[in-house]
Amino acid sequence: MKQKSYAELYSAKKEAGALKRIAPKLIKFEEGITVVGRYVHREIVESKNENIPDSYRYVVDTDEGLVSFFTSNAFDKSQGAILREGNVYAFENRGKIPWKENQTMWDIACFLLEGTAEGVSTNGDE
Repeated sequence: MKQKSYAELYSAKKEAGALKRIAPKLIKFEEGITVVGRYVHREIVESKNENIPDSYRYVVDTDEGLVSFFTSNAFDKSQGAILREGNVYAFENRGKIPWKENQTMWDIACFLLEGTAEGVSTNGDE
């Protein structure tokens, strides 16, 4: 039996809906967006500007495949620091809220859907 060419193999997998990304697709995590999936990891992205802090890119395995996104520095320091690889979370961008005089900040909620959260306070805040 003749082996399929690489192009034929690709076409067959694509037609069957069996293609799986090996690198995450970067999405814009805007107001109203919710990302649901298994948390893979976060990786630091160094700022090229000394006046802007480094940020983290979060990688999540979703129903649509691997995606990555950026949140906010406040999320990185609080919720982002306690995420556990392998847990299933919902990341919800609720938009901007007033913070300091004439300033706003992103309201990003993270909900544990499956996995463990040892040492994490869960108060049912929605």
